[in-house]
Amino acid sequence: MRGEMQVNSEHIDKWLALQSDLGRAANTVAAYSYALRDYQKFCSALNTCVNTASREHVAQYVRNLLDRCVVKMDSDGSRQGVFANATVRQRITVV
Repeated sequence: MRGEMQVNSEHIDKWLALQSDLGRAANTVAAYSYALRDYQKFCSALNTCVNTASREHVAQYVRNLLDRCVVKMDSDGSRQGVFANATVRQRITVV
């Protein structure tokens, strides 16, 4: 599995470099990177390689995103919530 994770990281790095070469904004590439690393971590927890993940794995990832508690900062301090729909869409765009 360690070798698969290394291959996945290499593929991710190459894809991110391609996005940068295509003129994507640095913040966009950074958001893609964060989303891909998150998906990679999710797949790893399922003992699944990103390259061979099925539609079922992607569906599980979307469910995980919808159910995941996150800490959001507001003017009164931090509070728990869930990802906004825009965040979920952005995360699955790169998958």
